[in-house]
Amino acid sequence: MKKVFQIVLLTVAVFAVSCKKDNLSKNSTANSPVIGQWQISSFVDNGSDETSKFAAYTFVFDGNDHLEIKGGMMMSMCNWTFTDSVYHFNMMGMHSDALNNLDDDWRLMSYSYTTCTFVSNNHDRTFIMLRL
Repeated sequence: MKKVFQIVLLTVAVFAVSCKKDNLSKNSTANSPVIGQWQISSFVDNGSDETSKFAAYTFVFDGNDHLEIKGGMMMSMCNWTFTDSVYHFNMMGMHSDALNNLDDDWRLMSYSYTTCTFVSNNHDRTFIMLRL
């Protein structure tokens, strides 16, 4: 019986150590990979490359759901949230058509420290951001 208990205890310990904690909790922005300063390196809308519309903008995401957009007209009233695996970017106030395209729900498809790739919920738009 003692040997069975030791095997069960060892198995539980192995599983506990091997499980990787998810950095993105269901409703958390504090640990999000998008926190930082970014620039859009690719934006494709229904097969049309619209990347050049974002060349002037730098996006600064913080851990308190604030989004500051630099370039052209500086916008600091924007925000972002992460809920149920979806990022929602809310571009408040008057802004360009380019920024209007970002005012949507996005799924983070892949990321690294230097690159984030997003796709819209209906999969007709994608964009890639590079960390500055």
